[in-house]
Amino acid sequence: MSGTAPEDAGLSFDLGRSRIEWLFTALGVTGDAIAAGGLVLPSGGLRLSIVSDPLAIPAETGRVSPSLLVVPEECVGNVGTWSGPQYSPGPDRVKVVSVSELEKGPVHARDPVVSKYLPGVEGTKKGTIIHEVLRGRDASTVLKEYGEYSEEHVRQCEEIVARFWSSDLMKTVKRSYCELPFVVTVSGVRVTGSIDRLCELPDGSWVVIDYKSDPVSSAEYSLKAEEYALSLSVYCEAARQLIGAGVAGWLYFTETGEFFKGLTINWCKKRKAY
Repeated sequence: MSGTAPEDAGLSFDLGRSRIEWLFTALGVTGDAIAAGGLVLPSGGLRLSIVSDPLAIPAETGRVSPSLLVVPEECVGNVGTWSGPQYSPGPDRVKVVSVSELEKGPVHARDPVVSKYLPGVEGTKKGTIIHEVLRGRDASTVLKEYGEYSEEHVRQCEEIVARFWSSDLMKTVKRSYCELPFVVTVSGVRVTGSIDRLCELPDGSWVVIDYKSDPVSSAEYSLKAEEYALSLSVYCEAARQLIGAGVAGWLYFTETGEFFKGLTINWCKKRKAY
């Protein structure tokens, strides 16, 4: 198995994004084990080798020399025709679209609003950074990865996380799962994406939370809810198929720390558009 070691020591299974991160967590792989070139597993006495230098991996370059094809004597002088093999393309592949592709639609014009958090950071990068820290990653590590590290940015990211978890909704949740990938079919459309957060409330109901880092005022929440209605409906349908129960959708605006009940769309009515 090859891959990149997780940045955070002791990363939980819920936060693991790859098989190698789950393996590191399950086997307790540390930096010392990597430096030592492996570790002995506690059960069975088997040794797990860890190679961090690609050049140290034993490998050989294989070369295949062409060989001459000898024509049988009984075929010498004979002539004939040749036609290439006919391949059947098979059925058409199912097209899978991302939630981002579905969101492409009319955007309401609005007056520019100065961003409270991470001002000057490009919108897509800013959204990714905020998603990463809200999923539980260390703010300093994330900001360094995206080239936006500063003590003030760290403070702002930590403030975003603290405000989210201190909200009335999050203080009451029984269970919470973040960054849940999915591929779901809704009204014949195959869609892939990732749910920002899925939470179970004390009464047994479930909610999907979709983070939005747009610098908008509270007065524009309803307009933004219209823009994100389609994608939020997909997240709710994916969650419904996952847990087998109805799910409500909420938008969480990180700039203001407020929740807004999202709009939903009847997929049967939207099907012809895709």
